[in-house]
Order: sequence, then C-alpha cells, then structure tokens
Amino acid sequence: MLEKIRSQYNSGVALVQGKNYHLARRDAVPPFYHDLYPVGQDYYFELNPYFTFNVYRNDLFNFGETFFVRDGKATFASFILKNHAFIKKNKTHFLIHPSLAPMVPPNCQQHFSCWNIIQPKKMKITEAKRILLFGMATEQYLLNLESVEDKTRHIQNLNSEVEVDIYLPPRKEAFDAESRETVLFARVIERIKDLLGKRKLNFLTSKDLLDKTMYKNNYLIDLAYDNFSVSDNYVHYLIASRGGTVEAYHDSAPKDSVFKLALSLHHEVHITPFPTNTKSIFMDLLFAMKTSVAKSPIYDASIHSLIRN
Repeated sequence: MLEKIRSQYNSGVALVQGKNYHLARRDAVPPFYHDLYPVGQDYYFELNPYFTFNVYRNDLFNFGETFFVRDGKATFASFILKNHAFIKKNKTHFLIHPSLAPMVPPNCQQHFSCWNIIQPKKMKITEAKRILLFGMATEQYLLNLESVEDKTRHIQNLNSEVEVDIYLPPRKEAFDAESRETVLFARVIERIKDLLGKRKLNFLTSKDLLDKTMYKNNYLIDLAYDNFSVSDNYVHYLIASRGGTVEAYHDSAPKDSVFKLALSLHHEVHITPFPTNTKSIFMDLLFAMKTSVAKSPIYDASIHSLIRN
C-alpha cells in the first residue's frame, strides 16, 4: 500500500481529494476540542491530516485511500474501540504516530502504517536565542509537576541572555466529563520561575504566538508528557514551518522510511511500515471499556491510566 501511495504522490495524482472531501466536517467535533485550541488547528497537505472525529460517518472514509491521523491516545483509543470491525473490512489505509500502534488490534494492522516528522536542520538547544515553553495548563496535558520539571530543568544551564517565552493557556480538563478547573497552572508557573531564576520570562497570548511570522533561532519545548491529547500538534507545525526548532521532532529520517513529503521549507513527514514487533493492548482496552461505567472511552479514567502506562 505504501508503494502505491508513493507512486500516486510522485505522479501528481491527488491522493485524498475525492467527491466527498468537503463532507469531513470541521464543526462535528466533541465538546473538549475547543479547550485544546490551538493544538488542533487545521492545515493541509497531500496525505489529508484529520482527527478521526472530523469524519462523522464511516462511509466518508471512502473519499480517499489514505487518512493521516492526528489523534492522540485518548481519541484514537475511542475510535479504534468503536470501529475495529469496520476498519478490518474497509480499504482505507490509516497513517498513525508510532505511539498509537499498540492500540491497533492484530487483525487490523495491515490497514495501518506510521508517520514521523523530521527537521533535517534541527538546531541544538544550546544554539537557540529564545526558548518557547508551550502547553495546555491542565493535568491531562502536562500530567504532573515532576514531568514539567524534567522538561525545563536543563534550561538553567543555557546562556543567561537566552530569553524564555511562555505560552501556557489555562483551560478546563479537556477529557473530563465534569469539566473541572485545573489547579496546576499556578504551581507550574511558580516552579518554572524557581528553576529559571532571574532569567527574563515573557508570557505570550494566543495572538502573540500565532501572529509572529518568523521563529528562526527559537527552540520549542512542549511540556506535554506524551501524545495523550494529540499526536500531530498544530503549534509544532506552526513553529517548524516558520523556521523554529521543535524538540519533539527528530533530526534524521527513520531507517525504514518508505518515502517523505515536505510539510514546509524546514520540516518533512516520513512514512514507515507498521512496526511488526508491536505488542497490542487492544484486548486490554476492550476489556476496560466493557467493564467501565463511563459512557465514552474518552472520559474513562481506567482507559486513560492504561494507555498512559
């Protein structure tokens, strides 16, 4: 399938835009989606990046042979649990982040491949003139204060003239059915200030982040613990496409890369086969769902714990 996708791309034939393309609605989103702004902002390239909840009817997956999945672990777990029987019979080929691979049932793995985003000219953090700390100030995104400390501690050793920009919008817990307010925000800010001492800190708004046209010599550190919320983050795409370096991206292509596509002048996506040595946890997810009182896996604390581990 990957060879077929590559030949289509090289021939200039559209890979995804079919007659039903416009039916993949951006307004058919779960209520938590807006609390994740701007990580889920739309952008386009040839492999059709979507969240699975953008396609609200299974028959609409037929508008293209390829579906680039942007979901994080929470929403992908919900999708795979509800649609594994459909996926097995359908011809759609799904491209997912490797961290999602363990959730794919063994009898569906032939319908999946993986993607990795690469920055060939990724600079080292010691070469950066500005550091950008980003994250949604919720427990589900940041996980805990210890994980934030691990991500920021090494900034202490950088040149004292390196400024730190902080974009940590406080939000409700995105995957909490009761939408409780987080208490993590103040603790995170206090700890970052303690770790960085007298270094100059600049607090950004969404407008500051999105309106800036050049991020050359900027180094983005996402404080997210893992890909729980999203695996393809628009903020990462924005910073990389405007010349910045994203810590989460790799600087060299994976050895099993089949082909690559440019996402901007500065970064690219490589498509790889589904990892054959993946141990599936699908049956554990299925058991957790069947024994849970939660109405949806997205809001199921037991499933959240399972996929975190």
